[in-house]
Amino acid sequence: MLIAGRKSNPNQVLELPVELNQGYSAVDGNRTFMVGDGSLSMAINGMMVKKEQIIYQGK
Repeated sequence: MLIAGRKSNPNQVLELPVELNQGYSAVDGNRTFMVGDGSLSMAINGMMVKKEQIIYQGK
């Protein structure tokens, strides 16, 4: 499950089911969030718009 605060309203929580396919991905309408290879990325309509390195990962 991907849980995150919405950028437009951080108090509103976004909860999405996650699929395992070469990393993890969650889909919210036209946005896809992906975690894999030590990074978090977001694509809109299939085009990557943001990618960040993961600097801490709890166990």
